[in-house]
Amino acid sequence: MKIVLAVVVGGLMTMGCGSHQSEEGSAPTVISETRSIEISVVAEMPADQVFDLWTTEAGANRFFAPATDIGGEIGDPYVIIFDPEGDPEGAHHGTQGAKIRSLERGRHIAFGWTFPPFGPEFNTQPFPTWVEITIERFAGNPSNSIVHFAHHGFPTDPAWDEVYRVFKDGNWPLVLNRFLVFCRDGISPAWGDPEGDAIDKVLLMERTVNATANEVWRAWTTKEGLEGFFCEQATVELNPGGPYEVLFSLEAPEGQRGSEGCQIVNIVPEKFLTFTWNSPPSLPEVRTSRTNVIVEMTPSEDGQATTVRLLSIGWGSGEQWDASFQYFEAAWATALDWLEASLRPEVTQGE
Repeated sequence: MKIVLAVVVGGLMTMGCGSHQSEEGSAPTVISETRSIEISVVAEMPADQVFDLWTTEAGANRFFAPATDIGGEIGDPYVIIFDPEGDPEGAHHGTQGAKIRSLERGRHIAFGWTFPPFGPEFNTQPFPTWVEITIERFAGNPSNSIVHFAHHGFPTDPAWDEVYRVFKDGNWPLVLNRFLVFCRDGISPAWGDPEGDAIDKVLLMERTVNATANEVWRAWTTKEGLEGFFCEQATVELNPGGPYEVLFSLEAPEGQRGSEGCQIVNIVPEKFLTFTWNSPPSLPEVRTSRTNVIVEMTPSEDGQATTVRLLSIGWGSGEQWDASFQYFEAAWATALDWLEASLRPEVTQGE
């Protein structure tokens, strides 16, 4: 399955459940049978500035929503208001009632989340789901920051499947795309533009391959694996800040052979891999900018097949960014084709 999303958040707040806490504002506790959304990225901004973006009204208004009500202490509001003119309290297209649940200055914030458009049964107090943002300096460039985003507490009950999908595949990747573009380019969304926003692009593909998670992990994270399905030559050091350089043409001039200068951002063995990526040499205006690519691996129940989910975010605005996005719609699909073909001849296609 290939999904290419250009979704406007616009207040599409969903439900989420599966945590328990004695009162809004206390630290959340995970209970059994829940699922989470987890995305780690590197932002081109120092950690203290990134923290301010997520924890102040002035910061959040630059990428998250046109209006917010954010306090500075545990128990204070953390309300995102997507339609300040039509819904100034965030009751219908926002997170009215959400509060800060934990806070560590310069490093971490957690806040409750609610989903008014999906009905009252998903918005009982205390709010059952919560978002955590954890920030650290990036070893590959101390002036940049790794942001670990997680939305916890979604029950595995099928009633929650749509909400989980909307936020995992659309809303949160879109918010993080806006965040990354602001950090790198200083560009905020065009709030309220009826034609949508030029930076609202998310590239997402899924493929189920007839291979174990370990086999898929080795294909993406080792020199032998990458050269076996993806490129002529690869240099990989599997730690944050290590090179993730995939060369497609050794005859091309240096700097135009592939992903020179790209780096590992985050690793969770056999589950998540994040690395930076660059545009092709034919697009010199955006070649030196970086997107984040997140590869997620989910094994089947018997462990003999793996769903590979590839998410690419950090797409800016302008003709060359549009051209790069179109290029990678085809290029990442081809890479997944090559991955399938290299692992086992019998392949189960995703729906």
